[in-house]
Amino acid sequence: MNVNQVVTVDEMRNLERAAAQAGLTESQIMEKAGTTIASEITSILRPMAGRKILVLVGPGNNGGDGLVIARHLARSGASVDAVLDRARSDDPKIDRATAEWVRIHHFAEIRLSNLARRADVIIDCLLGIGSKPPLRGIPLAMLHEASEFPAFRIACDIPSGIDATTGEADEN
Repeated sequence: MNVNQVVTVDEMRNLERAAAQAGLTESQIMEKAGTTIASEITSILRPMAGRKILVLVGPGNNGGDGLVIARHLARSGASVDAVLDRARSDDPKIDRATAEWVRIHHFAEIRLSNLARRADVIIDCLLGIGSKPPLRGIPLAMLHEASEFPAFRIACDIPSGIDATTGEADEN
């Protein structure tokens, strides 16, 4: 598949189902997605050394992709902070990210604006193709805090707050 190809939500779900039926685990699918996205980011923003990256990590597969992206960008020489929407226990993706020098934070325990202010790049991995506007709760608060500062913006799958089927966008 061409990485620039756009698919519908139903087509994406069918592709994910086909990958699972072919024997790939959810973790392997996330690893492939995150690795590919990190590679694209690296090719656009090269060199990565010294870049300050902020990854906003949500609860689902999009968040899992974000942790993989964070790990690969840190491995490429970037300084990476990942802010999780909530605490997680026993997540090997977090362990792997911290092993590659990704700094993990929990939104409830920090001021996201302090990290966003210094970021060259902010990567939105909060909500994926299954989310629908309006934004609310912690994802809304995280995006609001991060949006106050100029940084290059990248979204994993689709920007949080946009309906992937209709294109309807959250007013925020």
